[in-house]
Amino acid sequence: KYGMSRYFKYALGADNLLPLNGTASNAQFDLAGTLIDSFDTQMIMGLDSMIEEQLDYVKNMDLNPHHQNFFLGDIITVLGGLLGADYTTDNSPFLSQAGALGEILLKNYEIGINSVPYPDFDSFVNKGVFKPGMPDITIIAELGLQLEFNQLAHALDEPSLSTLPQALVTKLLKKAENLPLIPIYYNPKTEEYVSPPSYTIGRFGDGFYEYIVKQYVQTGATDENLKEYFTKYYDNVIATLVDYTPAKTLYTRQVVKGEYANIFDELACFVPGNLMLAADRLLRHEASTEDIKRAKVYQGFADQLMTSCYHLFRDQPTGLCADEVEFVNGEAKSLDSVYKLRPETMESLYYMWYYTHDRKYQDWGWEIIQSV
Repeated sequence: KYGMSRYFKYALGADNLLPLNGTASNAQFDLAGTLIDSFDTQMIMGLDSMIEEQLDYVKNMDLNPHHQNFFLGDIITVLGGLLGADYTTDNSPFLSQAGALGEILLKNYEIGINSVPYPDFDSFVNKGVFKPGMPDITIIAELGLQLEFNQLAHALDEPSLSTLPQALVTKLLKKAENLPLIPIYYNPKTEEYVSPPSYTIGRFGDGFYEYIVKQYVQTGATDENLKEYFTKYYDNVIATLVDYTPAKTLYTRQVVKGEYANIFDELACFVPGNLMLAADRLLRHEASTEDIKRAKVYQGFADQLMTSCYHLFRDQPTGLCADEVEFVNGEAKSLDSVYKLRPETMESLYYMWYYTHDRKYQDWGWEIIQSV
Protein backbone atom coordinates (compact mmCIF):
# COMPACT_ATOMS: atom_id res chain seq x y z
CA LYS A 1 0.00 0.00 0.00
CA TYR A 2 2.82 2.39 0.86
CA GLY A 3 4.63 1.67 -2.41
CA MET A 4 1.53 2.25 -4.54
CA SER A 5 0.66 5.46 -2.65
CA ARG A 6 4.14 6.80 -3.48
CA TYR A 7 3.65 5.79 -7.11
CA PHE A 8 0.34 7.70 -7.23
CA LYS A 9 1.92 10.77 -5.69
CA TYR A 10 5.10 10.95 -7.75
CA ALA A 11 4.70 8.84 -10.90
CA LEU A 12 1.06 8.13 -11.78
CA GLY A 13 0.90 7.09 -15.44
CA ALA A 14 4.62 6.37 -15.70
CA ASP A 15 6.15 2.94 -16.04
CA ASN A 16 8.24 3.18 -12.89
CA LEU A 17 8.86 5.24 -9.78
CA LEU A 18 12.54 5.84 -9.03
CA PRO A 19 12.39 5.57 -5.22
CA LEU A 20 15.66 7.28 -4.32
CA ASN A 21 14.80 10.62 -5.92
CA GLY A 22 11.01 10.34 -6.22
CA THR A 23 10.84 10.83 -9.97
CA ALA A 24 9.08 8.96 -12.76
CA SER A 25 10.68 6.85 -15.48
CA ASN A 26 9.27 5.77 -18.84
CA ALA A 27 12.32 3.95 -20.17
CA GLN A 28 10.44 0.72 -20.83
CA PHE A 29 6.95 1.18 -22.30
CA ASP A 30 5.49 4.63 -21.59
CA LEU A 31 2.28 2.71 -20.93
CA ALA A 32 1.79 3.02 -17.15
CA GLY A 33 3.62 -0.26 -16.62
CA THR A 34 3.55 -0.30 -12.80
CA LEU A 35 -0.13 0.61 -12.63
CA ILE A 36 -1.30 -1.92 -15.21
CA ASP A 37 0.94 -4.78 -14.12
CA SER A 38 0.03 -4.47 -10.43
CA PHE A 39 -3.72 -3.92 -10.67
CA ASP A 40 -4.81 -7.54 -10.23
CA THR A 41 -2.36 -7.89 -7.31
CA GLN A 42 -3.91 -4.83 -5.66
CA MET A 43 -7.36 -6.35 -6.06
CA ILE A 44 -6.24 -9.64 -4.52
CA MET A 45 -4.67 -7.75 -1.60
CA GLY A 46 -7.81 -5.69 -0.99
CA LEU A 47 -6.44 -2.24 -1.87
CA ASP A 48 -9.89 -1.17 -3.11
CA SER A 49 -9.54 2.42 -1.95
CA MET A 50 -6.99 3.10 -4.69
CA ILE A 51 -8.95 1.56 -7.53
CA GLU A 52 -11.23 4.37 -8.73
CA GLU A 53 -8.38 6.75 -9.54
CA GLN A 54 -6.71 4.02 -11.57
CA LEU A 55 -9.87 3.19 -13.50
CA ASP A 56 -10.20 6.80 -14.60
CA TYR A 57 -6.58 6.87 -15.72
CA VAL A 58 -6.77 3.61 -17.66
CA LYS A 59 -9.99 4.70 -19.39
CA ASN A 60 -8.25 7.70 -20.93
CA MET A 61 -4.65 6.51 -21.31
CA ASP A 62 -2.76 6.92 -24.59
CA LEU A 63 -1.97 3.51 -26.06
CA ASN A 64 0.39 4.83 -28.75
CA PRO A 65 3.66 5.96 -27.12
CA HIS A 66 5.93 7.99 -29.37
CA HIS A 67 9.06 5.81 -29.20
CA GLN A 68 10.45 2.33 -29.80
CA ASN A 69 9.07 -0.15 -27.27
CA PHE A 70 10.27 -3.59 -26.26
CA PHE A 71 7.56 -5.63 -27.98
CA LEU A 72 7.72 -8.60 -25.60
CA GLY A 73 7.34 -6.24 -22.64
CA ASP A 74 4.35 -4.51 -24.19
CA ILE A 75 2.59 -7.85 -24.44
CA ILE A 76 3.44 -9.65 -21.21
CA THR A 77 3.39 -6.54 -18.97
CA VAL A 78 0.78 -4.24 -20.46
CA LEU A 79 -1.54 -6.42 -22.56
CA GLY A 80 -1.25 -9.26 -20.04
CA GLY A 81 -1.73 -6.79 -17.20
CA LEU A 82 -4.90 -5.37 -18.75
CA LEU A 83 -6.30 -8.87 -19.26
CA GLY A 84 -5.44 -9.89 -15.71
CA ALA A 85 -7.03 -6.73 -14.36
CA ASP A 86 -10.17 -7.36 -16.40
CA TYR A 87 -10.38 -10.88 -14.96
CA THR A 88 -10.52 -9.49 -11.40
CA THR A 89 -13.07 -6.69 -11.98
CA ASP A 90 -16.51 -6.05 -13.39
CA ASN A 91 -17.54 -3.20 -15.70
CA SER A 92 -14.01 -1.91 -16.00
CA PRO A 93 -12.24 -0.26 -18.96
CA PHE A 94 -9.51 -2.89 -18.99
CA LEU A 95 -10.92 -5.24 -21.60
CA SER A 96 -11.77 -2.49 -24.10
CA GLN A 97 -8.30 -1.01 -23.67
CA ALA A 98 -6.76 -4.47 -24.03
CA GLY A 99 -8.66 -4.89 -27.30
CA ALA A 100 -7.44 -1.53 -28.56
CA LEU A 101 -3.85 -2.28 -27.55
CA GLY A 102 -4.03 -5.76 -29.09
CA GLU A 103 -5.06 -4.27 -32.45
CA ILE A 104 -2.12 -1.87 -32.28
CA LEU A 105 0.40 -4.58 -31.38
CA LEU A 106 -0.79 -6.90 -34.14
CA LYS A 107 0.51 -4.35 -36.64
CA ASN A 108 4.01 -5.54 -35.76
CA TYR A 109 3.13 -8.98 -37.12
CA GLU A 110 1.66 -7.38 -40.24
CA ILE A 111 4.80 -5.34 -41.01
CA GLY A 112 7.26 -8.02 -39.82
CA ILE A 113 9.30 -10.06 -42.27
CA ASN A 114 7.26 -13.19 -43.03
CA SER A 115 4.88 -12.17 -40.22
CA VAL A 116 7.63 -12.30 -37.59
CA PRO A 117 7.32 -9.27 -35.29
CA TYR A 118 10.31 -6.99 -34.74
CA PRO A 119 11.93 -7.06 -31.28
CA ASP A 120 11.34 -3.31 -30.89
CA PHE A 121 8.26 -1.63 -32.28
CA ASP A 122 7.12 2.00 -32.57
CA SER A 123 3.36 1.77 -32.99
CA PHE A 124 3.00 5.52 -33.49
CA VAL A 125 4.84 5.41 -36.82
CA ASN A 126 4.23 1.68 -37.41
CA LYS A 127 7.93 0.80 -37.64
CA GLY A 128 9.99 -2.02 -36.15
CA VAL A 129 13.72 -2.58 -35.73
CA PHE A 130 16.02 -5.45 -34.84
CA LYS A 131 18.17 -5.35 -31.71
CA PRO A 132 21.54 -3.57 -32.00
CA GLY A 133 24.23 -6.00 -33.13
CA MET A 134 21.67 -8.64 -34.14
CA PRO A 135 20.60 -7.74 -37.70
CA ASP A 136 17.99 -10.06 -39.17
CA ILE A 137 17.89 -12.22 -36.02
CA THR A 138 15.03 -12.65 -33.58
CA ILE A 139 15.03 -14.40 -30.22
CA ILE A 140 12.69 -17.33 -29.75
CA ALA A 141 11.52 -16.22 -26.28
CA GLU A 142 10.17 -13.04 -27.89
CA LEU A 143 8.11 -14.92 -30.48
CA GLY A 144 6.03 -17.28 -28.32
CA LEU A 145 3.42 -14.66 -27.47
CA GLN A 146 0.24 -16.56 -28.27
CA LEU A 147 -1.10 -16.81 -24.71
CA GLU A 148 -2.21 -13.19 -24.30
CA PHE A 149 -3.64 -12.98 -27.80
CA ASN A 150 -5.54 -16.24 -27.30
CA GLN A 151 -7.04 -14.89 -24.08
CA LEU A 152 -7.88 -11.58 -25.75
CA ALA A 153 -9.57 -13.36 -28.66
CA HIS A 154 -11.58 -15.47 -26.22
CA ALA A 155 -12.60 -12.55 -24.00
CA LEU A 156 -13.76 -10.44 -26.96
CA ASP A 157 -15.07 -13.41 -28.97
CA GLU A 158 -12.90 -12.33 -31.90
CA PRO A 159 -10.84 -15.37 -33.03
CA SER A 160 -8.94 -13.35 -35.63
CA LEU A 161 -7.03 -11.54 -32.86
CA SER A 162 -4.97 -14.67 -32.20
CA THR A 163 -4.51 -15.83 -35.79
CA LEU A 164 -1.08 -14.31 -36.56
CA PRO A 165 0.60 -15.00 -33.17
CA GLN A 166 -0.68 -18.57 -33.11
CA ALA A 167 0.29 -19.24 -36.74
CA LEU A 168 3.86 -18.12 -36.01
CA VAL A 169 4.20 -20.38 -32.97
CA THR A 170 2.82 -23.32 -34.94
CA LYS A 171 5.34 -22.68 -37.73
CA LEU A 172 8.26 -22.43 -35.29
CA LEU A 173 7.30 -25.67 -33.60
CA LYS A 174 7.03 -27.52 -36.90
CA LYS A 175 10.42 -26.22 -38.06
CA ALA A 176 12.00 -27.68 -34.91
CA GLU A 177 10.27 -31.06 -35.06
CA ASN A 178 13.50 -32.90 -35.87
CA LEU A 179 15.56 -31.04 -33.26
CA PRO A 180 15.90 -31.98 -29.57
CA LEU A 181 14.99 -28.48 -28.37
CA ILE A 182 13.99 -25.10 -29.80
CA PRO A 183 17.04 -23.10 -30.97
CA ILE A 184 17.00 -19.62 -29.48
CA TYR A 185 17.93 -17.68 -32.65
CA TYR A 186 15.68 -17.46 -35.70
CA ASN A 187 16.19 -15.64 -39.01
CA PRO A 188 12.83 -14.35 -40.32
CA LYS A 189 14.28 -13.68 -43.79
CA THR A 190 15.44 -17.24 -44.40
CA GLU A 191 12.74 -18.66 -42.12
CA GLU A 192 15.32 -20.96 -40.56
CA TYR A 193 16.93 -21.34 -37.16
CA VAL A 194 20.50 -20.05 -36.93
CA SER A 195 23.09 -22.82 -37.25
CA PRO A 196 24.95 -24.15 -35.35
CA PRO A 197 22.07 -24.01 -32.88
CA SER A 198 22.13 -22.54 -29.40
CA TYR A 199 19.81 -23.98 -26.76
CA THR A 200 18.79 -22.79 -23.29
CA ILE A 201 15.71 -22.75 -21.11
CA GLY A 202 17.00 -19.55 -19.54
CA ARG A 203 17.48 -16.14 -21.15
CA PHE A 204 16.36 -16.04 -24.81
CA GLY A 205 14.57 -19.41 -24.57
CA ASP A 206 12.50 -19.29 -21.41
CA GLY A 207 9.12 -17.88 -22.39
CA PHE A 208 8.67 -20.08 -25.44
CA TYR A 209 8.80 -23.27 -23.36
CA GLU A 210 6.75 -21.74 -20.55
CA TYR A 211 3.91 -20.77 -22.88
CA ILE A 212 3.61 -24.20 -24.50
CA VAL A 213 2.64 -25.64 -21.10
CA LYS A 214 0.42 -22.70 -20.22
CA GLN A 215 -1.34 -22.84 -23.58
CA TYR A 216 -1.98 -26.53 -22.93
CA VAL A 217 -3.62 -25.48 -19.66
CA GLN A 218 -5.47 -22.72 -21.52
CA THR A 219 -7.05 -25.36 -23.80
CA GLY A 220 -8.29 -27.34 -20.81
CA ALA A 221 -5.41 -29.82 -21.18
CA THR A 222 -7.04 -31.23 -24.30
CA ASP A 223 -4.63 -30.33 -27.12
CA GLU A 224 -2.58 -33.47 -27.69
CA ASN A 225 -0.16 -31.70 -30.05
CA LEU A 226 0.83 -29.23 -27.32
CA LYS A 227 1.20 -32.08 -24.84
CA GLU A 228 3.47 -33.91 -27.27
CA TYR A 229 5.61 -30.80 -27.73
CA PHE A 230 6.12 -29.89 -24.08
CA THR A 231 6.77 -33.47 -22.96
CA LYS A 232 9.31 -33.94 -25.74
CA TYR A 233 11.14 -30.73 -24.86
CA TYR A 234 11.14 -31.15 -21.10
CA ASP A 235 12.22 -34.78 -21.43
CA ASN A 236 15.13 -33.56 -23.58
CA VAL A 237 15.97 -30.71 -21.19
CA ILE A 238 16.36 -33.25 -18.39
CA ALA A 239 18.33 -35.61 -20.63
CA THR A 240 20.70 -33.09 -22.25
CA LEU A 241 20.92 -29.79 -20.34
CA VAL A 242 21.15 -30.99 -16.74
CA ASP A 243 24.50 -31.26 -14.99
CA TYR A 244 25.73 -31.55 -11.40
CA THR A 245 28.55 -29.98 -9.44
CA PRO A 246 30.91 -32.25 -7.47
CA ALA A 247 28.72 -31.44 -4.44
CA LYS A 248 25.72 -32.87 -6.35
CA THR A 249 24.05 -29.50 -6.92
CA LEU A 250 21.82 -29.72 -9.98
CA TYR A 251 21.78 -26.95 -12.55
CA THR A 252 20.78 -26.44 -16.16
CA ARG A 253 23.50 -25.49 -18.62
CA GLN A 254 23.39 -23.96 -22.07
CA VAL A 255 24.44 -24.96 -25.57
CA VAL A 256 26.13 -22.02 -27.29
CA LYS A 257 26.67 -22.53 -31.02
CA GLY A 258 26.79 -26.27 -30.55
CA GLU A 259 29.07 -26.26 -27.48
CA TYR A 260 28.08 -26.75 -23.83
CA ALA A 261 28.56 -23.82 -21.42
CA ASN A 262 28.19 -24.27 -17.66
CA ILE A 263 26.09 -21.14 -17.28
CA PHE A 264 22.99 -21.18 -15.11
CA ASP A 265 20.73 -18.13 -15.08
CA GLU A 266 17.86 -17.03 -12.87
CA LEU A 267 15.51 -16.84 -15.84
CA ALA A 268 15.62 -20.66 -15.96
CA CYS A 269 14.01 -20.68 -12.53
CA PHE A 270 10.54 -20.50 -14.05
CA VAL A 271 11.00 -24.19 -14.84
CA PRO A 272 10.17 -25.75 -11.42
CA GLY A 273 6.78 -24.05 -11.36
CA ASN A 274 6.13 -24.79 -15.02
CA LEU A 275 6.94 -28.46 -14.48
CA MET A 276 4.67 -28.71 -11.46
CA LEU A 277 1.87 -27.21 -13.54
CA ALA A 278 2.63 -29.67 -16.35
CA ALA A 279 2.75 -32.61 -13.95
CA ASP A 280 -0.60 -31.65 -12.45
CA ARG A 281 -2.25 -31.65 -15.87
CA LEU A 282 -0.58 -34.92 -16.87
CA LEU A 283 -2.18 -36.57 -13.84
CA ARG A 284 -5.68 -35.56 -14.88
CA HIS A 285 -8.08 -37.05 -17.45
CA GLU A 286 -7.48 -40.73 -16.61
CA ALA A 287 -3.72 -40.46 -16.79
CA SER A 288 -1.83 -43.23 -18.54
CA THR A 289 0.96 -45.18 -16.87
CA GLU A 290 3.44 -43.22 -19.00
CA ASP A 291 1.94 -39.89 -17.93
CA ILE A 292 2.05 -40.88 -14.24
CA LYS A 293 5.69 -41.91 -14.54
CA ARG A 294 6.61 -38.72 -16.41
CA ALA A 295 4.77 -36.52 -13.91
CA LYS A 296 6.74 -38.03 -11.02
CA VAL A 297 10.01 -37.36 -12.87
CA TYR A 298 8.95 -33.75 -13.46
CA GLN A 299 8.00 -33.28 -9.79
CA GLY A 300 11.31 -34.67 -8.57
CA PHE A 301 13.31 -32.58 -11.02
CA ALA A 302 11.29 -29.47 -10.10
CA ASP A 303 12.17 -29.92 -6.41
CA GLN A 304 15.89 -30.28 -7.16
CA LEU A 305 16.02 -27.31 -9.51
CA MET A 306 13.97 -25.21 -7.09
CA THR A 307 16.56 -25.87 -4.40
CA SER A 308 19.33 -24.74 -6.77
CA CYS A 309 17.40 -21.58 -7.64
CA TYR A 310 16.95 -20.80 -3.96
CA HIS A 311 20.69 -21.17 -3.44
CA LEU A 312 21.33 -18.59 -6.17
CA PHE A 313 19.90 -16.15 -3.62
CA ARG A 314 20.91 -17.66 -0.29
CA ASP A 315 24.57 -18.12 -1.18
CA GLN A 316 25.10 -14.41 -1.89
CA PRO A 317 26.02 -12.03 0.97
CA THR A 318 23.05 -9.82 0.09
CA GLY A 319 20.60 -12.72 -0.20
CA LEU A 320 19.92 -11.60 -3.79
CA CYS A 321 20.96 -13.43 -6.93
CA ALA A 322 23.03 -12.45 -9.92
CA ASP A 323 21.35 -12.83 -13.28
CA GLU A 324 23.83 -15.50 -14.37
CA VAL A 325 26.41 -17.70 -12.69
CA GLU A 326 29.06 -19.89 -14.28
CA PHE A 327 30.15 -23.11 -12.61
CA VAL A 328 33.95 -23.31 -12.60
CA ASN A 329 35.46 -26.35 -10.87
CA GLY A 330 32.16 -26.83 -9.07
CA GLU A 331 32.02 -23.27 -7.73
CA ALA A 332 29.38 -20.76 -8.84
CA LYS A 333 30.92 -17.51 -10.09
CA SER A 334 28.60 -14.54 -10.62
CA LEU A 335 28.76 -13.11 -14.14
CA ASP A 336 27.17 -9.79 -13.17
CA SER A 337 26.63 -7.71 -10.04
CA VAL A 338 23.05 -6.51 -10.50
CA TYR A 339 19.81 -7.97 -9.16
CA LYS A 340 17.02 -7.10 -11.59
CA LEU A 341 13.94 -8.02 -9.52
CA ARG A 342 13.40 -11.11 -11.62
CA PRO A 343 10.11 -12.86 -10.72
CA GLU A 344 10.85 -16.40 -11.93
CA THR A 345 12.09 -17.88 -8.65
CA MET A 346 9.25 -16.37 -6.65
CA GLU A 347 6.66 -17.63 -9.14
CA SER A 348 8.07 -21.14 -8.97
CA LEU A 349 8.16 -21.05 -5.17
CA TYR A 350 4.44 -20.30 -5.21
CA TYR A 351 3.71 -23.21 -7.55
CA MET A 352 5.87 -25.53 -5.46
CA TRP A 353 4.01 -24.56 -2.29
CA TYR A 354 0.61 -24.72 -4.00
CA TYR A 355 1.10 -28.28 -5.24
CA THR A 356 3.02 -29.69 -2.25
CA HIS A 357 1.92 -27.52 0.73
CA ASP A 358 5.50 -27.80 1.96
CA ARG A 359 6.10 -24.75 4.13
CA LYS A 360 9.79 -24.55 3.23
CA TYR A 361 8.87 -22.92 -0.08
CA GLN A 362 6.98 -20.16 1.74
CA ASP A 363 9.95 -19.69 4.06
CA TRP A 364 12.36 -19.44 1.14
CA GLY A 365 10.13 -16.86 -0.54
CA TRP A 366 9.93 -14.82 2.64
CA GLU A 367 13.73 -14.87 2.96
CA ILE A 368 14.03 -13.43 -0.56
CA ILE A 369 11.42 -10.75 0.15
CA GLN A 370 13.29 -9.71 3.29
CA SER A 371 16.54 -9.53 1.33
CA VAL A 372 14.91 -7.26 -1.27
